[in-house]
Amino acid sequence: MPPWGASGTHRHRKLPGRTPDRRVTELKPWARAAVSAWVLTALTALGAMVTLIVTNASAVVAQDWRSLVLQIRAVSAGLRVGNAVYTINAAVDTFMLPL
Repeated sequence: MPPWGASGTHRHRKLPGRTPDRRVTELKPWARAAVSAWVLTALTALGAMVTLIVTNASAVVAQDWRSLVLQIRAVSAGLRVGNAVYTINAAVDTFMLPL
């Protein structure tokens, strides 16, 4: 059985007033400990990633905006000079930036 198949039922065995699922009681103690460690590690990592995303979102948006303005200026400079390769390259960079 894959660890993600029992993790939902494993989580519920710790709740008071609930009887453990049959699949959880069939696990050996070391396997229950491994699943518990895996769930706690995954939840901690996800929480840390969400915190980083939320705290750095304004800086990322500001940098993306500066990069977009720079790329649009590069397209305009390429058009002004008349260099087709430079203009196309800057235009492609401009459209690829949001990705």
